[in-house]
Amino acid sequence: MTFLQNLNPIQRQLSCPNCSQRLRVPLKMGKTLRISCPKCQTQFDIQFKHPLQGFFRWDRKQSFQQNLNGYTQRFKALPRSTQYVIIAGLVLFILLFTGAFSSPEEPGTRPTHDQRQSFI
Repeated sequence: MTFLQNLNPIQRQLSCPNCSQRLRVPLKMGKTLRISCPKCQTQFDIQFKHPLQGFFRWDRKQSFQQNLNGYTQRFKALPRSTQYVIIAGLVLFILLFTGAFSSPEEPGTRPTHDQRQSFI
């Protein structure tokens, strides 16, 4: 399985609670699925939660430091591949908004204060 497939899996392998048969089930985030084991015919329900569900929770009753500690704990609990995606997104966001990808201005190309007044 490639790295990109690990980021967005469409199936998960589970074991039947009765006979321990390995089962592949589709991932349906936020939905409850009724699974039937083909070996022992046992039926059971499963529900998958998205890894980021509840990650951006902010409690106004807590202090800034307590909320920040909560983010740190929830971040560490995420799968490693999700952590990489979040870090890459934050780095890209910072680079885009700090002007890291914009072309540098050549000296003398910015209009002086007097030149800006002449446009008004």
